Amino acid sequence: MLKTSYITMEDPNETYKNCDSWCSSGEELTSNNTSISSQTQTQPSAKRLSQGRASTRQVNEQNIRTAVFKRRPDRCKQSTAALENSSCSATENNSFTDCGAAGEVTNGGVQSGKNHVDPAGEAPACYSLASLKPNEAAYAELFGGKVGHSVHERVMSYGSVLSFSDVAGFQPSKIDDGTRSPIVRTSSLPFFRSILDKWKNTYNEDSNAYSEKGYFATTPGKMLNSRYVLIKKLGWGAFSTVWLAYDSKFKSGEENSSHPFLAVKIAKCDPSLEKGILYEIRLLKYVNERLGATTNQTTKLVDEFDIKGDFGKHKCVVMGLSGSNLLSIIDHVRASKGHRTAEEITLIKEVLQSTLSALSQLADINVLHTDIKPENVLSTNLDARIVSLMKKFVSCNSGKCDISEEDVVPYVQHPCSKTHLVALADFGLSAILEPEAEDVQDELIGRKEFPVDQRGVVSNWKTGSLIQTREYRSPEVLLGLNFNCQTDVWSVGCMAYELLTGDFLMDPKHYTQTEGKMNVVHLAMMMQLLGPVPNDITVLRIHYDTYYRDKARTPPTVLADGVPPPPAYLHKYFNSKGAFAYPSLSEKFPKRDLQKELCNVLEEKEATLAADFIMSCLHSYDPSLRPTAAELLGHKWLSGTA
Repeated sequence: MLKTSYITMEDPNETYKNCDSWCSSGEELTSNNTSISSQTQTQPSAKRLSQGRASTRQVNEQNIRTAVFKRRPDRCKQSTAALENSSCSATENNSFTDCGAAGEVTNGGVQSGKNHVDPAGEAPACYSLASLKPNEAAYAELFGGKVGHSVHERVMSYGSVLSFSDVAGFQPSKIDDGTRSPIVRTSSLPFFRSILDKWKNTYNEDSNAYSEKGYFATTPGKMLNSRYVLIKKLGWGAFSTVWLAYDSKFKSGEENSSHPFLAVKIAKCDPSLEKGILYEIRLLKYVNERLGATTNQTTKLVDEFDIKGDFGKHKCVVMGLSGSNLLSIIDHVRASKGHRTAEEITLIKEVLQSTLSALSQLADINVLHTDIKPENVLSTNLDARIVSLMKKFVSCNSGKCDISEEDVVPYVQHPCSKTHLVALADFGLSAILEPEAEDVQDELIGRKEFPVDQRGVVSNWKTGSLIQTREYRSPEVLLGLNFNCQTDVWSVGCMAYELLTGDFLMDPKHYTQTEGKMNVVHLAMMMQLLGPVPNDITVLRIHYDTYYRDKARTPPTVLADGVPPPPAYLHKYFNSKGAFAYPSLSEKFPKRDLQKELCNVLEEKEATLAADFIMSCLHSYDPSLRPTAAELLGHKWLSGTA
């Protein structure tokens, strides 16, 4: 790392807690003067570590909880005592006590103990969730539907939300000729820019983390790898900070020259993180090579290198620039009173369209993102403050920068900025859903916890991997089912509700901070929306009762009859009769009416269609039955964005 003679300038519109440490002298930041307010793009909640890096997952879970509470402290209104003191007491392993099969099905969305499958029934030799018919009577009782209606219709009408087959309908999404990208509207771009330019991001990293196994301490004006001049800290994550940097080797007019301004992601000096960072680099190369440069809505990888800090080696990844994340819209929505305006609704729809378009691209090449949330969806347009800062840097270093102030914007513009509002970031936990083969074998290294026996599907029964940030986590992950690219679609539904209301669709952290209890509460909240877990799944708990009882001692990789074991976590939620083991939660979590909830912020017709879209994203406990991202682009609610 070198000291340079480049002049860096602070943005006059921003205030730093330690202005004295921000200078152009090249002085090194220490762990005592790093509590600097990050005012632009951040990723305040941490990535979810997947199985295979279990040594850091527990720490990461706590980081996520802490970050989310800091991110929206006003949401944490409910005391955890209500759940901690419930009739389901905690056991030594922090899970709820099995409350047995006593109790009846209540008016709530949670199945409370009634045995809704035949205990004597046999699971097929090679089970498939789609091959078993649900218990019609149980669904009819809970949904008020007629026996014989499809599961889809009953689930979609649950809570008075009509099915998209009846109300909205799917319309084929148009595809732009010559590209893989569906046509997405960007009419709300000026309004989006106005929100981004006004947004003051006050989320800060832990200043005590500039220490052993922690962040890299530095200052503006430093040059990394004899090339990249740091200008301003853009943001932070649980495992890294991100800096705006100037590429001193940029040459205007050269065909192979990179952009003059880039984002440098500097990881913590924790050896346990290196494997995951290397995997993210390989995966970004894999994605960049397979998606066209002009339509690629993912992070563009430019360079990678190592630097030495005070406490060890830091891995650095150089990427193309993007703007702020969707917390900008959520903060705007939360500050607004009354119904959403037409401008706000159009912006939210177009953001969701753009997100689905990006996921459709990934699904085309069988890549599962695994961590879709507002923090990881970034604007393709840079904030005016950052553009102004880049121009000032060029002006102050006119003799050293091979670019004029007028050329800054054309050079740094995201390639998708004119066709898509947002792009996806943070692929550190993504998965390539391809069986091991010559063309992808190298990319699969480091993700053996995501075994793929069948193209497009993670065989999760082998590992029971936990993916996704808590508030956006899908039921197949909680239950230990196989998952696929429609697992990301569940997260889009959660994010859509949050963009409209400013609140999480499901937030079990309001009730408990104990991980085992949190999983149970989370599933209960899912049942509020989808109804009880169908017997397609719970029958496996009955059929494999002996396996679940013996699992802790001798977990087999293949059962005696040659078939794979059942889902990893069913025994944590259902008793040996297949009934939900915590009937008291049915009173705490009655069924929800999304349409009615959304009427608080939308007109009735708009609320009906928006609720239908969200329920279409959730749709099923089995991801293979959910619509794909490409299909959801044709949903009637989104098609009315003009």
